[in-house]
Amino acid sequence: MIPDYKFGLSPLTLTSLPRDTERLRTEVNKFVDSIAIDWKFEKSFQRPVTSKATKTQKIPETVKVDTYKTVTKDGTTWASRVSHHDAQEYTFASFAHYLVGATQSAKGESSSEWTIADISDHTRYESQFYEIVSGWERLDLANLSGSAEAFADGTSVLRDEFLHLKEWYAVQVEFDLGFPLKKREFNVLVHVTKPTLNHNGDLQFLVISFVLDHPETSKGKVQGRYTSFERVTYVKARNQIEWVMATCSDAGGMIPRWAQNMSICKALAPDVPCFLNWLNKH
Repeated sequence: MIPDYKFGLSPLTLTSLPRDTERLRTEVNKFVDSIAIDWKFEKSFQRPVTSKATKTQKIPETVKVDTYKTVTKDGTTWASRVSHHDAQEYTFASFAHYLVGATQSAKGESSSEWTIADISDHTRYESQFYEIVSGWERLDLANLSGSAEAFADGTSVLRDEFLHLKEWYAVQVEFDLGFPLKKREFNVLVHVTKPTLNHNGDLQFLVISFVLDHPETSKGKVQGRYTSFERVTYVKARNQIEWVMATCSDAGGMIPRWAQNMSICKALAPDVPCFLNWLNKH
């Protein structure tokens, strides 16, 4: 189950980004699959979710979030959160729309029946339901490191060997960690997939985020780094949504890495109720 790729926090340029996107998705799936098999279970968190009003009652709810951790051969600490949700209460279509901007036509049982109008919708929605995200800006690929090789001279046309970049976008995301810490700035390359059927015949989509090699940092902010993989699956046999996220990160600044690694699982758990609370309102 060990992927062939070595995922970590090394910044990537347009030219060092994996070009075989299909193989990359396969390797990311292998990496995510390894969580349940090889990673150390850390803790289960029970988090409250704002009641969802119905015609007859208000439904009190909590959500369980399981967390895991591993250290790869290069010494990088990875953490993961896993949660499961009743697909009758929280539909797969809602997850797909608000996590990757995918909309459904017909019955949505194949990738051809799902569309994503704007691949950066992932970040746009994320900035709305994660309170820690205080701002974001999409970056022009033509202005990034490696663009001279990726684009035809003096144009915005990608060379044939870099057409895979049409499936990626670059973004600068600002995180507000609260006083007295300075705001963090993360530069990221993001790839999202439309829902497709996996090997079990279940609908599934991915969000793949890598550290972008973009050394410029805004005044008064600290540059951080993160790599993350997000996978959402509609498990038809259980009529259940499985939501998995794995990440390694470095917030930079004066926060020691060991302290970050100790608290990362606790920091990941609130992401789930944060999204569900927002979803209940929308």
